[in-house]
Amino acid sequence: MKKFSDLGITIETPMTGDKIKLSKVLNRLFVLLDFHISDSKFQKGKSEKCLKLQIEIDGEKRIIFSGSSILMNQIGQMNKTDLPVECTIVQVSEHYEFK
Repeated sequence: MKKFSDLGITIETPMTGDKIKLSKVLNRLFVLLDFHISDSKFQKGKSEKCLKLQIEIDGEKRIIFSGSSILMNQIGQMNKTDLPVECTIVQVSEHYEFK
């Protein structure tokens, strides 16, 4: 019989830090520590998913939530093994992008 530990099931590591608005970090260099994409509690936008970022900025750990499908697409191409990584979020026209 298999053991539960053999199934490879992992849990999401809890993120620490106070929530900060994405607008407060626009065009600022920060360190991306972790990310998670999950179903959104709020289905009022274009996206049914929610991006949760744990960052370090100004020496403090902070958490950002976003429904941006472009940010989710970009970060979905990353491997978590590449973390931590320095990055910036910029606004291009009506959307946000990692740089």
